Amino acid sequence: MSYTAQDLMRLLDMKPHIEGGWYSAVGPFGVDIPLEGLPEGYGGGRKSASRIYYMLQRGEGSRWNMLRSDELWLWQMGGSTETLLGGSGDAPGTGEILRLGPRLELGEGLGILVPARQWQ
Repeated sequence: MSYTAQDLMRLLDMKPHIEGGWYSAVGPFGVDIPLEGLPEGYGGGRKSASRIYYMLQRGEGSRWNMLRSDELWLWQMGGSTETLLGGSGDAPGTGEILRLGPRLELGEGLGILVPARQWQ
């Protein structure tokens, strides 16, 4: 089965993401982690995992952001994407490029780990 971006937006009830693109939240999951069990910077306890479906349409991009937790990105369908890690300073810089997609022979991965406290 082949889906258009509009099909996926409708079927997954995707909404505009604040950083760009489209998303649908599925979760959170896992065990409860109390605030005292989390690194500095969290406002309260949380679950151990969450999951979203995220999509960029051709020509769309994502704004710079930095998260307190690692993100595991899994390619499921569509085209390839790249994300630039911009370091951990006060403003984004230049760094490693992570490639997500099905073209393994070109260095893409079906799954990539975006580390915590890195501009992306």
